[in-house]
Amino acid sequence: MDRIKSFLNSLLGRINIDQNSIDSNRTILLHISDTPSFIYPEIKRVIKLVNPDYIVHTGDIADNIKLGLHPSYMTRYMHEAKKILRILDDAKARRVYLTLGNHDNLDFISENSHSIKIIEDRTLLHIGDKDFAISHYSDSLKDVEADVYLYGHDLSIDSQTIDGRIHLNGISAIHLIDVETLEVTKLNYPMGTDQERMKRRKTKL
Repeated sequence: MDRIKSFLNSLLGRINIDQNSIDSNRTILLHISDTPSFIYPEIKRVIKLVNPDYIVHTGDIADNIKLGLHPSYMTRYMHEAKKILRILDDAKARRVYLTLGNHDNLDFISENSHSIKIIEDRTLLHIGDKDFAISHYSDSLKDVEADVYLYGHDLSIDSQTIDGRIHLNGISAIHLIDVETLEVTKLNYPMGTDQERMKRRKTKL
């Protein structure tokens, strides 16, 4: 039955999530990155189901609109980006953090977000007794000491554990991180997400 449900969810463009695995007593950080606008409803659904304590978005909030390459897309960017900013603002998380991607506009995001904390690239967040290094670019974090590294932007950089330190690429999956144990649950993005990101060219964008 679970396989059938998972298959149907995939066909319908939904994110598969096992609600029985969600423990409300755990402190959870949700990590997303490079989010094309068509998945916003599913991001909203995951946030509602998981009710994370912290949310980190590592940039390119409307990734189907390559604003950095096409400044003339600004009107479209504003229309779409408002939707994800509203979703993040409405989340009941203790804190929502956002670092800017190369296709984001700081002025617009600052003016249209309220509870979201915009953080600089290479920010080190101290949550509980763990350190989380945050950047849109994995290369920016090479000389930063942390327990967990969160980033996006480049599909060629895999999520992996190196010398006990956890490296998570928010393009490859949505991550639910237990802040105390650092156990990571990966949720696949909806089918078609990479096509919306223009996957074949993403490493150059």
